[in-house]
Amino acid sequence: MSTWLDDFAYEGGTTEVTVIFKDQDGVTFTPKTLTWTLYDGGGNVVNSRSAVSVTPASTVSIVLSGDDLVMVNEALDKEVRTVKFNGTYDTGAYTDLPFVEPKRFFLVNVEGE
Repeated sequence: MSTWLDDFAYEGGTTEVTVIFKDQDGVTFTPKTLTWTLYDGGGNVVNSRSAVSVTPASTVSIVLSGDDLVMVNEALDKEVRTVKFNGTYDTGAYTDLPFVEPKRFFLVNVEGE
């Protein structure tokens, strides 16, 4: 299930997406491998941001701006964006377990304001 971010992002602005990685028991972990991909509401990759490599840490923040935050349909007031984090981690007796951590937010059209 996706987590919705509390803040909106604004077209032409800058926004930060932060994720804290926790296993099924709620224990924070540091991924072994980590990438992220940015999608629009139709599931299309935005701005060629596919499988972007990230240095693994238990908490990771990425900054989106410029072409990351351009409206696909200017007729809309807002659009959904999803940053999907993918990677692997170890826990207990298991190694290289895959995970997916999607974070969703609204991109707000500010044209004419």
